[in-house]
Amino acid sequence: MTDQISGQVIGPDGTPVQGAVVQIVQQDPPPAETMVARQTTNSNGEYFFDETVVRGKGPWHVTVRYEENGQLYNDFSKPYIDADLLEETAEAFSVDLALEPTVVDRGAASIGINQSQVNLSPDISESASAGPDIPDSGLLHNYDPREITGLSDGDSVSTRTDREGTDNMTVGNGSPSYESNGINNNPTIRYEKSNSDQHTVTFGASVGQPADVFIVGQLVTNSGSSDGSLFGDPSETMYVRSGDSDAWELYAGGSLLSGSSPDTNPHVYTTRLDGANSVFYIDGSSDLSGNAGANGLNGLVIANRSGDDQQGDLRTGQILVYNPDAPGYNRSDVRNYLVDGWGPF
Repeated sequence: MTDQISGQVIGPDGTPVQGAVVQIVQQDPPPAETMVARQTTNSNGEYFFDETVVRGKGPWHVTVRYEENGQLYNDFSKPYIDADLLEETAEAFSVDLALEPTVVDRGAASIGINQSQVNLSPDISESASAGPDIPDSGLLHNYDPREITGLSDGDSVSTRTDREGTDNMTVGNGSPSYESNGINNNPTIRYEKSNSDQHTVTFGASVGQPADVFIVGQLVTNSGSSDGSLFGDPSETMYVRSGDSDAWELYAGGSLLSGSSPDTNPHVYTTRLDGANSVFYIDGSSDLSGNAGANGLNGLVIANRSGDDQQGDLRTGQILVYNPDAPGYNRSDVRNYLVDGWGPF
């Protein structure tokens, strides 16, 4: 008997849906939930988890999420499956899940998902293919290009969907483009300096200090003596950039802090906005620190700061914003999550 969870996601027109995100969610312990496996369907709408959940644990269920042209379809309401039932089954255990997706309308027509055919077998253990769980303590905003579907290399990315809230990024200038094989073979968004590409968002609720901003990013060219922003906020009150002195700089209304000379390797960049205790980390190591100022974030501008010519030339992966004062928050946990999913760095 083969340990597996496999199946196919079918659209309402009866055809397979490529790029649907299938997750195995476990109650551990109930009622808390943990994602133990995640996979994207192939061109035939199929997915296959080998050794996905440790035998004897549970209960757990399968969820499906799909997005196309800015419209999100998801379903997280399927019944839980008791692990004891699986263990009592001598042959492959199968169940059909008819998904009635919850639709978040973002103003664009799309296809949805109405059926997932899932075959389950009783001997199940953890899958290494799914990637780690995102730390959720203090998570405010989450922008992940791996969740984008329906785009080909070079296509314009009109929206970066906020997976944690409702504050989606839109194009602020130029035409940021999709890359299917960017940082360590993961999908990324390309911002070209020559086009002044940028995405921007104004948060519904401003993020005060302290705040942590994580960006998986790579400078395509080192801007050298020419300003090149990693990110800022729409009010131009804070930014992280490769500055005039060919060094990383952080400003939030106080001192202009200066660090090392940028390189063109991919990194996990972490910005701690915390007044006199502000820090800019590269792959977990402090690059600069000091009193950057007291300004928080009223939003984000990626590859620039609003209204000036400090355009960055870069690609970005996942972008996360956290409240570090939240109970259970640990900066290293978030960095490790990003390294596991986007590394090596």
